[in-house]
Amino acid sequence: LSPTLIRLKLAEPVIALPDDRFVLRRPSPAQTVGGGSIIDAFPPKRLSRVKRIARLEQLNRNGLAARLKVLVEEKENGRRLGELAYLTGRTIEELKMVLATIPALILIEGLQRVVTEAWRDRRRSAIVRWLEEFHKKNPALPGAPVAQARRGLDAHLANFVFDGFSAIRLQGDLVALR
Repeated sequence: LSPTLIRLKLAEPVIALPDDRFVLRRPSPAQTVGGGSIIDAFPPKRLSRVKRIARLEQLNRNGLAARLKVLVEEKENGRRLGELAYLTGRTIEELKMVLATIPALILIEGLQRVVTEAWRDRRRSAIVRWLEEFHKKNPALPGAPVAQARRGLDAHLANFVFDGFSAIRLQGDLVALR
């Protein structure tokens, strides 16, 4: 039997975390109606029915590692570690141990943020394409302003993308293809 997915809307707030169990009872006559376990205590507000079901099925599959991957991938610039603790009901220490076992996810320790390798690779590819175009239009210039290469990212995330990126060369306030 595959699980039936339902969305409960409660009259009063409750404290619930993923994997918590619940029982639904009718008060009069006293009768148990059903039960289950929480998959997502904090669902996004606006998703189509199809996307919501697909997301719940992904979150319900293969444990915490798969859940973390889904939660990080669904945000454009990853998620903060504290936010992941809130969404999963796990401690930061527990999350760090699990994250260390997932090659596709990168914990940026100084920022306490988790991003995907694919996110970093997309950002790096976009910078290379942008620099190729810049060098075509400005062949006499030694490089482009770093501030322009960082657009769309906060400075700390940009530093993470640039660190160890062998395709580019940083010199002062300029960035160029190597």
